[in-house]
Amino acid sequence: MAAILLIIIIFVFYWQIRRFRGGGISKKKAIGLYVVYAIMPVVLYGSVFMDLVGIEELTNTAIISEGYARSLLFVIAGGLAVVVITTIVFSIVLFFINTEGES
Repeated sequence: MAAILLIIIIFVFYWQIRRFRGGGISKKKAIGLYVVYAIMPVVLYGSVFMDLVGIEELTNTAIISEGYARSLLFVIAGGLAVVVITTIVFSIVLFFINTEGES
């Protein structure tokens, strides 16, 4: 599952660069949309497992163990670190890309 998060982040990186090169969005908007689109799968991934633990607390029926959910916090933290690092890289790449309208 962590590999899917990386694939999504890489796809969003590529997709936002193409949108920026096409002239559809500005640099600030491209960076903002990149952050939103890249962080969303990581947050959803974490919330699903934390919700499953919450269901276990309410119904006393274990869907996943609490220890397993806690171990996924490292995956979530790693995903957030990847989002931060790729956002910095994305900003640097956009800084060096020239579009036709810019000098």
